Amino acid sequence: MLNSSVTLTPNEFGVLLLNNTEPFNETMKDGGAFSSFEQDRTFPIKNADFDLYVKYKIDRQDGMQVTSKQNGTIDNETAVKIYGDGIKSFSGIKIVEYMIWHDKKPYFIRYLANVKDFEKYLPEFEQILKTFKFVD
Repeated sequence: MLNSSVTLTPNEFGVLLLNNTEPFNETMKDGGAFSSFEQDRTFPIKNADFDLYVKYKIDRQDGMQVTSKQNGTIDNETAVKIYGDGIKSFSGIKIVEYMIWHDKKPYFIRYLANVKDFEKYLPEFEQILKTFKFVD
């Protein structure tokens, strides 16, 4: 099954969505912000619990150094929020990722931005999350 995601970016960085030749992390070195939402089909364990999924995701973060982790909810679903600083090819990028458990399936919502744009667009991202709803 193909991975599909919904990706959003402020209008001024719309070119990020059109650039298929360069990875986001390279394109964003000079500025940029985007968020994405998707079901995590890469999680290999079926019928696992949420805590195992969170551990799996955090252990596999090779492009960011996790700086904080906190429990929460998105649309009344169990969620964990992590903040991170980009490392290696993601240096200069800040990241917020929510891991969510819905209908016993893992999802994540991620916000990435260049360090200089991160705080500017973070409130808009947080507003999207406050109104986010899973629809069956």
